Amino acid sequence: MRKIEFRKKSNRRLTTRFTLIEILVVVAIIGILASFLLPTLSKARKKARIAVCTSNQKQINSALLMFTDDNDGYVPKPSGNPDVSWDDHLSGYDGRETLTDAQKTARSLAKSTFGDDYGQLYRCPLFEDTTTANVEMSYATSRFTAPEPNTQWFTGQGVMGFGYAANLSDVTVPNESIMLFDYNRSSNFTRMGRNVDNVVRATDLRNFETLQSDGMMHDFYEVNYLFVDGHVESLDFNATLAPYGANYWRSNGSMWDAYK
Repeated sequence: MRKIEFRKKSNRRLTTRFTLIEILVVVAIIGILASFLLPTLSKARKKARIAVCTSNQKQINSALLMFTDDNDGYVPKPSGNPDVSWDDHLSGYDGRETLTDAQKTARSLAKSTFGDDYGQLYRCPLFEDTTTANVEMSYATSRFTAPEPNTQWFTGQGVMGFGYAANLSDVTVPNESIMLFDYNRSSNFTRMGRNVDNVVRATDLRNFETLQSDGMMHDFYEVNYLFVDGHVESLDFNATLAPYGANYWRSNGSMWDAYK
């Protein structure tokens, strides 16, 4: 019978040593890969935030439509005396509890009362929070103001104005009429419950410095625009005016004109 011999395991351990140069090469490769990966991750994160912004605007549109259904087709009417903003009117339609009359006329909603997370639907994730004591927002609606007498200057033919609210059935080209858009005003006045700064005309963004500080949050100088027909589009500000032969001072016929 054949004898089978079993070899004993060696007590010696196989050791592998890396030289300093080899380690440095590996570190350099990791650094190069990270330099390619990090910008990609940053862009992906920003795109995800822009997608949330789009979703916010569509949800606000749903609240607006429910409001108009209950008000014979009219959008919310901001007022100055008492001071009630369009977003005040949407409480009860947008997932928030309906504000009391006293809360609606308070001109601001204190974070100490409502909490830091209150009204997140009204803030783009790319909004630069100024950490004020009041709940902030980063969306404004297109403003209606009557044209100046005896002139051709139409500075605001939007859907909302102080004491004015459009009826959606009167908007002639809904898919080319701005309802709401990103507005990153660099002051603490853009807050929920304040009507003065939550309705905006094209002329309010008439110079590059203002546009850069108040209206540019997304890539390539673009922001999201919610149109009356409910679709959201990312556009350069000039694209809302120039194709229609309009400009900052004369916006009739453009996307800022709901009654073309």
